[in-house]
Amino acid sequence: MAEPVVAAAEAGAGAGVGADAGTASGSAGRTVTEETVTVEFGGDRDGRAPLTWGQRAIWHAIRRTAPNDHYFNIGRVLPLADRGRPATVAEAVQALGGLMGRHEALRTRLELTADGQDADAGGRTDAGQRLAATGRLPVTLAHAQDPADAERTAHALLDRLSATRFAYTSEWPVRAALVAVGDRVTHAVLVLCHLAADGHGAEVLVRDLRLLVRRGSAGRPPAATPLDLAREQHGDAGR
Repeated sequence: MAEPVVAAAEAGAGAGVGADAGTASGSAGRTVTEETVTVEFGGDRDGRAPLTWGQRAIWHAIRRTAPNDHYFNIGRVLPLADRGRPATVAEAVQALGGLMGRHEALRTRLELTADGQDADAGGRTDAGQRLAATGRLPVTLAHAQDPADAERTAHALLDRLSATRFAYTSEWPVRAALVAVGDRVTHAVLVLCHLAADGHGAEVLVRDLRLLVRRGSAGRPPAATPLDLAREQHGDAGR
């Protein structure tokens, strides 16, 4: 498995991610500086499968709602300074890499046909999903001046990262940000594509990220994965 690493001011951050080593206006005239760090991650396998039945229903809803489908984004703010010693930036980045490696859904993107369509003339959905074994996730790292400013910054990042639709075929189905005061991370922000998680799944991811930050481990990885479920549903057992 690839080790997660920090790459400061990585160029080409992708949709919804803050500018490299830039600045953003904070509350009450304060300035919050931002940079982009890169999390490298790795899992046990890659593969392709059709969409699960649930994903297919969500994808149909997303297509009907476009271009306002950011409505389906699921966002969470995780305080990391509320219990015990806050994590360092390196520890938080490593935890995000562990989260990506642990959950296949976060490494899975939509796959369409060569012409960019996802249905044939009869209306049958041909869209599928593709799981990657390794990859790189751009993460916004915001430097706040104090804990109160950090909380405001975290919620501002949540609003900003949630405000745009995902690039479903090219973007990882999670956007992440970290807020630090000094060299300690006070908050993590996750925005999830609804194809990868629902409300319950978002809570599981928040729990696992907290455990990865605090303990370096979140126990056994999930037994059920979208790829396996899709293959089961579209196999003989699901017909």
